[in-house]
Amino acid sequence: MPTRTAPRICSLALLLVVALCCAWGSTGHKVIVKIAYDRLTPTAKAAVDDLLGDSSLAEFSVWPDQIKSDKAWAWTKPWHYADMPEGETEFNLDRDCPDKGCVVRGIQKYADVLKSKDATHEERVQALKFLTHYVGDIHQPLHVAHASDQGGNAIDVTLFSRKMNLHSLWDTALIKQTGMTFDVYAKKLEEAMTPEVEKAGIEVMDPVAWATESHALAEADAYRDADGNEIKSGDRLGQEYIDHSMPVVDDQLTKAGVRLAEMLNEALIAERASSSEQAHH
Repeated sequence: MPTRTAPRICSLALLLVVALCCAWGSTGHKVIVKIAYDRLTPTAKAAVDDLLGDSSLAEFSVWPDQIKSDKAWAWTKPWHYADMPEGETEFNLDRDCPDKGCVVRGIQKYADVLKSKDATHEERVQALKFLTHYVGDIHQPLHVAHASDQGGNAIDVTLFSRKMNLHSLWDTALIKQTGMTFDVYAKKLEEAMTPEVEKAGIEVMDPVAWATESHALAEADAYRDADGNEIKSGDRLGQEYIDHSMPVVDDQLTKAGVRLAEMLNEALIAERASSSEQAHH
């Protein structure tokens, strides 16, 4: 999500843009859902597979970015991020989530839909698409950042010789420089994951706390270079910034994956139970 006002373009071009420039990029989102899918309980996995139909969870996870430029879905744009005033350290839902929505309310809303006994199959399908994506978005530090610079979109930098804004650097450039496909990257993160790391990740299952956590990482890491200096428009960044940032990227992708799994396990066990109850009436 390098800009928040993308023009409407043809679907083929849109898919290309999605692959290159959307939140965490398609690779990052697919890494997250691969980690999550591998951690679903058999019951939750069966429910997910039922909702997926002929699609994959990877396809579901990037769909919310693919539709943003369609006027019919324009209302979803603010649901991908949340801004906080500079100087604030704790995310406040009343202050930081306006009526038009934000990523925190998006997670809460669609988790509730998946749990709902009254939701239709199609409503649950859509909820799964949005939830898998928004859980990824909230773990990108610059998706819970400063309104004054549009989450880094207004900070123009050069990474090596390539010009971009700070937000797109975090969305795609850092992950792209690994040179790994999403399945290889996910395997690397899973192999490095200890039981202690996984347990610690799911001890915090409140999206409000996730927003506060991401904002702190934006302040401490995304907005600062390897020497701790504030990044400003016109700055040139290189390998030192990548080395400084990649541990944060790895940690956030890992946390997003294990937390999404935990959320889906809870929501879809409830969904399967309600479906079973209805089948026996």
